[in-house]
Amino acid sequence: MTQLSFHKNYLLTLVLLFFTCCWFIPEDLSAASFSSRIAVSEEYSDNIDLDKNKKADWISVISPGFTAKSATHKKGVQLDYDLARSLYRDYSENDSTRHTLSLDSWLKISRYTDVKINERFIQTEEPGTTEGELDTRNSRSLYFTNTMTGNIKHRFGSNRSIIFEHAHSLLDNDNDAEEDHQINKSSLNVIYGFNQSVGMALDSSYAKGEYDTSSDYDEYTGRLKLYKNISKEFKVFLEYSQIVYNSEDDDESEDYKSYNPSAGIDLSFWNGCYVVMNTGYLVLEKSNEENESGVSLTGDCGKKWQLQKGQVHIFGKSGYDNAQIDGEKMGFTVYYNSGFSTDYRLSKNINAKGSVSYKFEDYTDPPNDQPDREDQATLADISLRWQPKKWISTTMTYRFKELNSTDNEKNYRENSAKILINIAI
Repeated sequence: MTQLSFHKNYLLTLVLLFFTCCWFIPEDLSAASFSSRIAVSEEYSDNIDLDKNKKADWISVISPGFTAKSATHKKGVQLDYDLARSLYRDYSENDSTRHTLSLDSWLKISRYTDVKINERFIQTEEPGTTEGELDTRNSRSLYFTNTMTGNIKHRFGSNRSIIFEHAHSLLDNDNDAEEDHQINKSSLNVIYGFNQSVGMALDSSYAKGEYDTSSDYDEYTGRLKLYKNISKEFKVFLEYSQIVYNSEDDDESEDYKSYNPSAGIDLSFWNGCYVVMNTGYLVLEKSNEENESGVSLTGDCGKKWQLQKGQVHIFGKSGYDNAQIDGEKMGFTVYYNSGFSTDYRLSKNINAKGSVSYKFEDYTDPPNDQPDREDQATLADISLRWQPKKWISTTMTYRFKELNSTDNEKNYRENSAKILINIAI
């Protein structure tokens, strides 16, 4: 994928987004609203590059932003934008300008049909942490990500619906050591209830990945699920899933097909407890290697407590994932994930949040030129938010990250503390 085609595709995305969202803006602007804000933060990190060779620094950030919204019961648009300037005390070569844009638009075509278009754009030098996943970037070089998603949903019964969705995502790096890529993915999801207790779910998708240096790929996925509701809290299901991955590499060493028939249960009990278990038999066919097969087990269980002033959630998950389509292209991985989170209101103006998570990943099927690898990731954070007035708040956060890998070059540990002041203007 050339840089020219990369930026042409990004420009086309913005043009299409502009004209589409103009269609979503209501004619009656009496419901429109606008609010502005400014945030100032100071952060200390003892490992800004997330590397085994630590570099510590203080980071000051000032960030003005705004939210604009216009909505009726039939259609609407909301735009959130924040501009930020980050200043490093000791390593000023990392000073950067950040942009964060979020655009959501929706349209109710009829009583049963909805259209949604969303855009997420981020330009930053700061490694990101999302949903308990540790950072993999080991530098503070500037990069941007952009994801545009559009879907149309039609309901044709109390438990019957069809959703078509297309997503375009891209990553562009200033650092030549990091690989740029873009992915287009189209998917179809159908839920059809034969009656109130028996039904099926059908998912299918096609993804096209294009990379600067790694081989491009085409991925086809499909899943059929038949379920029966034994009671309001207990469901059983049969499932079959299949993946076909075709790489454009000449030797076809990355190509594979997977087949996975399975059966499982979905159980809710004891006021907040839940268990989802799925057991099957996974067959993996590889182009240039021996086939592999074995028992597959995925699970998701936990407990949620709803307290008078907050909530607590503990969870445990296990399963397998396809790491072939990420930047490292490490094939299939088996993972185990556990943790807890809490959100509690200490007083009228003070709120506390905390979470801890641990994830073990075993890369069981790396490409021929890479050794087997195991990663253990630990993430913990705690924050305290004080809001004496509606227009101002102060948040103090401490975060701990650690990655222990059999690939020693990826190991790191970071402690960071941050104070953030938000003012509505």
